[in-house]
Amino acid sequence: MFKMAPDPEPEAPSRLRRSQLWFEGVGGLNPCPEIGIPIVHFSVNNLKTFKMNMARIRHILEMRRANKAPPLLPPRVKRGSDADVKRLGPKEIVDIHVKIRKFRVTKSKSNAIMCIFSESEDNTSGPWRMSTASEVLQKEIDIDLPSVFAIEFQFERTQLIKLDICDWTNNDAATLGYTVFAVSELVVHEKEFISRQIINDETGDVIADVQISCTIREKPHSVLLQFVAKNLGKKNMIYNSAQIFFEVQKKDTTVVYRSEVARFSQKITFRMFSLQSTDMSQESVEFMVYFRDSKTQKGVMGSFETNYAMLKNTQPEANVYQVNYDNSRGVQKSCGTFELLRCNDVAVSSFLDYISTGATLNFCVAIDFSRPDQFVDEAFIRQYLSDVELAVRSTGEAFRDFSANSSYGAFGFGAKIPPLFRESQEFCLSLETDPYVRGLDGIMSAFKNSFTKVQPITIAHLSHVIYYVSKLAQNALNRSQTTQPAYYVLALITRGVFDDLKETIQAIIYASRAPISIVFVGIGGGDLNELERLGTSRGRLNYHGRKPERDCVQYVNLTRCREEEPNLKELKNLIAERGLVGIPHQMASWMTKNGYKPHSPPVVFSQEVECDQAYQATPMECGYRQPNVGMQAGCVFSTQTTTATHTASFAVPLRQLPTEPKRVFHAGTVDHPSGLDRRLSRQATTEHMAQLTSRMSIDHGGAHRASEAQFYGYAQPYAVQCVRSEAVPVMHHAQHYA
Repeated sequence: MFKMAPDPEPEAPSRLRRSQLWFEGVGGLNPCPEIGIPIVHFSVNNLKTFKMNMARIRHILEMRRANKAPPLLPPRVKRGSDADVKRLGPKEIVDIHVKIRKFRVTKSKSNAIMCIFSESEDNTSGPWRMSTASEVLQKEIDIDLPSVFAIEFQFERTQLIKLDICDWTNNDAATLGYTVFAVSELVVHEKEFISRQIINDETGDVIADVQISCTIREKPHSVLLQFVAKNLGKKNMIYNSAQIFFEVQKKDTTVVYRSEVARFSQKITFRMFSLQSTDMSQESVEFMVYFRDSKTQKGVMGSFETNYAMLKNTQPEANVYQVNYDNSRGVQKSCGTFELLRCNDVAVSSFLDYISTGATLNFCVAIDFSRPDQFVDEAFIRQYLSDVELAVRSTGEAFRDFSANSSYGAFGFGAKIPPLFRESQEFCLSLETDPYVRGLDGIMSAFKNSFTKVQPITIAHLSHVIYYVSKLAQNALNRSQTTQPAYYVLALITRGVFDDLKETIQAIIYASRAPISIVFVGIGGGDLNELERLGTSRGRLNYHGRKPERDCVQYVNLTRCREEEPNLKELKNLIAERGLVGIPHQMASWMTKNGYKPHSPPVVFSQEVECDQAYQATPMECGYRQPNVGMQAGCVFSTQTTTATHTASFAVPLRQLPTEPKRVFHAGTVDHPSGLDRRLSRQATTEHMAQLTSRMSIDHGGAHRASEAQFYGYAQPYAVQCVRSEAVPVMHHAQHYA
């Protein structure tokens, strides 16, 4: 790490006053970064130490030349956190390119410069940790640095990079100017570049212009596998109570997949699963087969090895594997077979693939205003306000560069709202009809304003705001362009006391079909066990046979994070890691499941679903086309992934496509049928719109059928009541029937 520091020696030359460097470590180039390097101040009176650190910089340059590849900066993860365990999907590697233009420094004792890149440990003001450096470059007006370094992208952290241009000699590195940029800025504008000015810290002059761009590296594809086990058995196994499962391990015993537990039978068909091609292409993987019964918790049945080349062998007999084990005499025996049913290469798009091609990520927050039934003192109120602000800023800062206009949805629940002070479990935090506010400061301003005006109640409901934001996300997706889908993230901040657990489970099941992820943030010292069960369910929820279609929830306990990390800066990073680490994978999985591709319009498929599916995505164009029935949305489990004849605006699981609307009721005029008076026409219109909008109810078995006029904004509007999830038409009599 290095950062600018004033020279403690007043008699030192002025050229060195702003160019002293502090080094704490070499970041990704240090084989033991946890050990660190003592902070050494570069002063004129400490020349010996100064030369030692310059030797280290030269060593960095030698390593760069020896590797013949740009250095890769590893992700920064809080020690002890489980972010790496929860991180799913392939690694996102971003190559950084720098172009220096109109370099204007002429007065200097050296004709060489060096670009030093540092990572921020907090914000734009530092402190900074040196990560890597470029080659020694000759001073020219225009300098190009293609692939100067690479960095692993982290969504949950704001990755700020500081670029310092230094005047280079064998014994000196004097900073000429610097600029700061964020990695998230680059990935949003992957096809373009961002412009920055190199500013001299001492004079304030612009010494150069830089153009910074990035390239997202291609990722290894996934391999979809499915096995069937036949004739498994072992002497010491109790067959009546036995259950079978297996693990896929690397040579270093790292478990890359663990199957579901299946009841013992002579033929067991396991679920499909995917592995990265890189896990199997370089070395073999071992399948460890286990059993458990009433006497044995985890017993080894046997194992077999395979690799990518063997799995791709088209001969059926080559993919029948004997599950072998060593008996007490050391003789290898077989206890059954594993037969390969499916092996398909699947190219799955990642989070950055969608973001770099125009997809937007929208942040919403819902704050619980309820309070305990007993007396609360001033300390409780201050702690509550502090927890809410910490939760909002920790989870919301990561969305700053991914939102189209930095406009965030802000909601509240668990309070009586003015002017009539009726109980509400879903209201706009601004106490207006528009839930959107500007930036995180706008959220906090609206929250503090509502806090002084609403009356808290003792209990809260979580389901209403989940339903509302899910429908908000679905409507935003319907209005967006096909190549720029919108995905929502709802941070639900609550003290964990709610009495609608069944309704909340149903709301999560409903939200799993919409483009939304839910982050439950538990605050306060109350019981958060039920909230933790919801947030860590990972798709295991079940309500009367209904299950979530995907994992769309995250959970973070803010009180527990406070106990683990007393430092405020690291506390915010820890909360963001635990709450947002799964968002990129959840967004990419929803896009893939629903047929969205980063570089081409999606394909509409029909899917057999349960009769209680509660929503339907309708194309913005009203020319409907009947798809092939029975194909899975996205076709990620088939080598035939696209059908050229069924291109449309949106691709979501559909029950059936609605018929073409026969009549369109315009807002300005109403065409009265002949022989009927105005009152009858008005009643018929009301019944038509009531029937139309009532199909948006999540409790109704039907699907929403909307006319072309509704999609383009000139039809009769409707209002959604989240309490019972019913859509009620709003009749503007003066406007429509004047």
